[in-house]
Amino acid sequence: MDHEIEGSPGSPKKRRQARIDAASRQDLTTAEEALEKGADPNFVGFMNSTPLMYATSTGHRSLVELLIEKGAAVNQRSRRGMTPLMVAAEVGNAELVQVLLDLEADPTLVDLDGRSALDIALASGQHEVVGLLRPDK
Repeated sequence: MDHEIEGSPGSPKKRRQARIDAASRQDLTTAEEALEKGADPNFVGFMNSTPLMYATSTGHRSLVELLIEKGAAVNQRSRRGMTPLMVAAEVGNAELVQVLLDLEADPTLVDLDGRSALDIALASGQHEVVGLLRPDK
């Protein structure tokens, strides 16, 4: 028999997931095509992160916005408990921190080490981000 099992490495679903994962590292058009064909924007792939986390870590604002528009969970966690907001705080991308906050990212969540996005920004010396995340701003 030559039937593909949904979720097997060669299945159409797995190929779409691999495509969105790869696209999140490279190109908005490919990501958009993969999402239109049914790729899951919350797929956990490369380095145990989601396309949204990777797009955030690389500063790809238009991809971040596209993924969220297509259903990416803004507060989804990695295996270390990191959220996209924490990733943006760690790399010091104030623009994406503000975008994620505007899209309802929760700044009170903590990772497996008990650190919030504010704690991560402080530890990373990201002063502009700290200003955005302070509760008294």
